Order: sequence, then structure tokens, then C-alpha cells
Amino acid sequence: VYADHARQLVVSDPLARELYASVGCALENMRVAAAYEGFRADIEFVPADGTGAAAKVTFQRAERVDTDAYHAIDTRHTNRKPFIGQ
Repeated sequence: VYADHARQLVVSDPLARELYASVGCALENMRVAAAYEGFRADIEFVPADGTGAAAKVTFQRAERVDTDAYHAIDTRHTNRKPFIGQ
């Protein structure tokens, strides 16, 4: 899994912290989806080497796991609207 530095918002995220947080979210969605399909996703984070590589994922057959998290994946989205408190 690679971080796409072309999508980095350099003004608001100069150290790419949020970029890599989004990679982590994608990895978690991958783990949840893999479990739903009957696989275990083993994630190995890799050190920064300038290529953008963030993690190596390997899959192994496992018991299928159906969770609410899987069914919520396609409904998640970013809310860019201002927060209005109560």
C-alpha cells in the first residue's frame, strides 16, 4: 500500500501526518473487507524509503466474519462542513 504524495495537502498537512492517517483508514477498511470475504489481512508497516510505500499486506484464508463495520464502509464520507455545536 502506497501513500499518494500527489494528493497531500502540503499547506494544511506539511508533514504528511493526515495523509498517512488516511492510509491507515484504508488499511482498516481492507482488513474489515478481507474478513467479510473469508481472509485474514496481515499488515506489516514499512519504513519510509522515499517511494511512498506505507505497508505490505498479505492475505490468508480464515473464517468469514460479518460485522456492521463492513456494511458501513460504502456509506462513510468526509464531512467538510463547519462543525456546529449544540
